[in-house]
Amino acid sequence: MTSPEEGAREALRSGLPPAAAYAELAVGADFRDTALVVCDALSIPRAEAEHRMRGAEELWDDFAPGDEELLGELLDLAAVFDVHVTLDGPGEQVRRLLGRAMGALGRISSGIAVGISRNLSTGRLPEAYAVLVGLPVRGRGDPVRHREELSSAGELLAARLPPDEETAAALVREARERCARRGTTGDGRPRRSLSDLARPAASGTAPRCVVGPAPVRPVPGRPSALRCFPSALRAWGDPMAPDAAGSADKIRKRPPRAR
Repeated sequence: MTSPEEGAREALRSGLPPAAAYAELAVGADFRDTALVVCDALSIPRAEAEHRMRGAEELWDDFAPGDEELLGELLDLAAVFDVHVTLDGPGEQVRRLLGRAMGALGRISSGIAVGISRNLSTGRLPEAYAVLVGLPVRGRGDPVRHREELSSAGELLAARLPPDEETAAALVREARERCARRGTTGDGRPRRSLSDLARPAASGTAPRCVVGPAPVRPVPGRPSALRCFPSALRAWGDPMAPDAAGSADKIRKRPPRAR
C-alpha cells in the first residue's frame, strides 16, 4: 500500500501542482496532516512548514469533506507550498535587479507586493519581470531608476532563458518592448502637458491659450466643494443654492433619508 508521502511525490512527479495534489490526497484524510505531507514531498523542512501553517490553523475547522479543492487553493495562496529556490549567478543578479525595481516604484499595494515577492523567491523571474514592467511609479518612487533596473534585468533575463522555454521567452520579449517604450511618467505613455490639449484656432481667430483650471470662487455659507457652482445647483433644483427661495426652511423641513 502506498504511503501518503509516496502518493504526494508521485502526484507531484505526474505534473500536478501542489494545490491539486493536496486536493487529491486530502479526500478522507486529515486536512492539516495532508498539508504537511505535501510540504514534505516538496522538500520543505518540517519546521518551516509548521511555521507557514500557523496562520492557517483556523482553516481546519471551517472546512468539511468536499472542500479539499478549495482548501488546497487557499493554502497555495497563503504560500504554504512555495519552494524557495537558489539561482545561479546571473539568476541571482536578475532577482536583485527586480527587487530594486520594486523598491523604486514608490507606493504599491500589499497584494501585488506579496505576489511579486513570491515570484522572486520561487524563481519565477519572467512573471515577476512582466508584472513590474506593467506597474506605474507612484508617490516618491524613482521612475528613472525603476526603468534602468528593469532594462538591465530584462537584458540578463533574455540571455538566461533556455531556447525551449517559448512561453517565458515571449513574456519577457513583450515586457522588454513595453519597457523600452516607457516614458518619463513610468507607465509607458508619453507625458502630456496642458498645452497638448489645446485645439488649433479656427481661421481668422486668435490662438487659443490653455491657462489651467478655472479660478475657484467660494460662496459663503456652503460647507461643501459644490459651493463654487451655485448656478449648477440651481439648475439641479438644489435647495441650498444661494438664491433658492426658502432654502433654510426647506433644509429644516427635509425628511430624514431612509437608511
